Amino acid sequence: MKKILSVILLSLLLQVQVSATTIPSGTLVVVQPQQEIDADDVKAGDTVKFLVAQNVKVDNDIVIKSGAEAFAQVTKVKNNGILGLPGELEVSEFQILTDNNEVV
Repeated sequence: MKKILSVILLSLLLQVQVSATTIPSGTLVVVQPQQEIDADDVKAGDTVKFLVAQNVKVDNDIVIKSGAEAFAQVTKVKNNGILGLPGELEVSEFQILTDNNEVV
């Protein structure tokens, strides 16, 4: 049985500017993969696609909408093991595309 990366919690490490709003460092962004991601099918350096799963709010204003596209780079892969042991993936360098085509 292959394990699939299902949900990743991303915490923005730096403050970023979206239009006239600054997203504070440490803001939680929940993302999910756009398709199955299998450790046997990707390698370090590959880009994988995600969708933002929940609206991101700053001061009760939505600054990143649910459904926004996100991309991340695979940095480490441990392939699936024998007897159904799950593989592992590490991803970093998330980029999120906002409604007005800004990358954060």
